[in-house]
Amino acid sequence: MRSISERLFLPRSYHLRYPFGHALGEVENRNQQLQILVDCLNLLENAEKPGTIIDAPYLWKRHQFEELFPS
Repeated sequence: MRSISERLFLPRSYHLRYPFGHALGEVENRNQQLQILVDCLNLLENAEKPGTIIDAPYLWKRHQFEELFPS
């Protein structure tokens, strides 16, 4: 929840508007989970100041994710 991140002034936060308990996305949706993980790692690498909050552009069960790492 974005409001909690703002109040706690976390060093960096990735705000994903997904149902509680789905921190990396839908169960068994590998492409979605990998993309969210890559986004979080990019935030760690590129955040320029403390308190940076990124709002994920994805909507629950509405966004189609491409395969990042083909098997």
